[in-house]
Amino acid sequence: MSRLSDIPGETFSIPGLIKRNHELRGDAPALLLDGAEAGGAVSQAITHSELYHAVGLLCDLLSQKFHGAHIGILGENSNEWFLAFLGILCSSSAAVPVEIELSAEEAAGRLLRADCEAVFLSEDYRDYGEVFAAHGIEVLPLTLVKDMITAVTKDGKKTEHDLRCQIPSDTPAAILFTSGTSGEPKAAVLSHKGLLSNVRAIDERIPRIPGVLILVPLPLYHAFPLSASLGALLAHAPAICFTSVRRILREMPRRKPHYIVAVPAVVELIYENVKDLSEAQIKEFSGGRVAGVISGGAYLAPAIQEGMCGKGLPVVQGYGMTECSPIIAVDELKTGIHTGSVGRAIGDCTVSVSCPDENGVGELTVRGDNLMAGYYRDPEATAQTIRDGVLYTGDLGYLDENGYIYLTGRKKDLIILSNGKNVSPEELEGMFATFPYIRAVRVYEEDGRITGEFYLNKEQWPDAEERLKKDVLSVNRSLPKYKNIVSVKIGSALPGKKLFRWERQ
Repeated sequence: MSRLSDIPGETFSIPGLIKRNHELRGDAPALLLDGAEAGGAVSQAITHSELYHAVGLLCDLLSQKFHGAHIGILGENSNEWFLAFLGILCSSSAAVPVEIELSAEEAAGRLLRADCEAVFLSEDYRDYGEVFAAHGIEVLPLTLVKDMITAVTKDGKKTEHDLRCQIPSDTPAAILFTSGTSGEPKAAVLSHKGLLSNVRAIDERIPRIPGVLILVPLPLYHAFPLSASLGALLAHAPAICFTSVRRILREMPRRKPHYIVAVPAVVELIYENVKDLSEAQIKEFSGGRVAGVISGGAYLAPAIQEGMCGKGLPVVQGYGMTECSPIIAVDELKTGIHTGSVGRAIGDCTVSVSCPDENGVGELTVRGDNLMAGYYRDPEATAQTIRDGVLYTGDLGYLDENGYIYLTGRKKDLIILSNGKNVSPEELEGMFATFPYIRAVRVYEEDGRITGEFYLNKEQWPDAEERLKKDVLSVNRSLPKYKNIVSVKIGSALPGKKLFRWERQ
């Protein structure tokens, strides 16, 4: 297949790229059916042609009743979830993914905030349907999408439903709620142009492999796995397997993936299981074909990244935020991994450092096609985040001479000492990520001193406190004196609510 840069602008659209896959790789697998969820049957696949026609059929249905509407999706990872997302986008409506952890009333609140007229709902959450209907939101069962897959392949005859390929680039494609780490979650409106900028980034940064298989264990209602799945589908025409974090260790040897979409907690989980294995054992454990693990969504300790690479499982980091569709930067498997860096800005995106200090560290700002249109019905919050076409991320970092980005922390978490020195708690917390007896760590300022609060695994490591004393001294010696952890606290039990930037999974 030709590179995306060779495609004429008028056909470079989400439906246009789905059609391209249908024409060039129609009989190749696109979405794997999971045998474990199909009564133990042998895994099968939805081909790129079947995907194209099923999305076309769904698009026809949605366009008749919901053209230009906002439509929610609530359910666990599945092919039907992803196809519903594609159908909504290709019908010129906007998809609104909803977290499955929310109660029925909380989920209804999100849908109402986004002015959703309807919601696709999986069987596992059918009890939510009554609550949604009471709020005037029409419920569309996700089994409807499964029926459409059957319809286009019935009796071995494909029923053709063509997609309209031209959609204005500024058309809203999705409304995604932010994580809410700095207050009430906001609804970011992402355009087709923003999502397509991410497709180009994946085409540029991730090497193509014939017959590539991508494993996606992360929830699709998060921006990173959703955009990565969409980008991979449109750029590489791969086979994608949606699974869950709790099943990833079983799926790796079974599916034999080439790429895995992960967050640092998943990378740590894999590393904990391979760090003591031989080369032959690692191949058996991983399926023997892993060309790269793409990590994003949070800080990854360099020691974990180096450890994975040393075991023949290369890890590249990406950087993004929901408001940027979400990809801002990705490191490059093609040209060599830059440990500790999240890579360079994607093609049509410019990253700058606002008000850098003497070390070049400042707040990262972003300009480019990937920026959101704004927060839905919240012009005040939009104006605070995007000023004169520039998005202020709230993240601190610096760029090296080659444009590679290094994150140092969050602006709101920065510790400013009485001597004027700035200390990033994330940097210090990450230095303790490889000590197996530490369950979690939180670094903060208290009474003018840098304090480390540690939660230890004393059941497996009875001498954990003694080990910690030695390791804190060792870490302190490797750092400038002003960054030293002066006060050490030992927590008795992890709080029910996660309060930590780094916590062992």
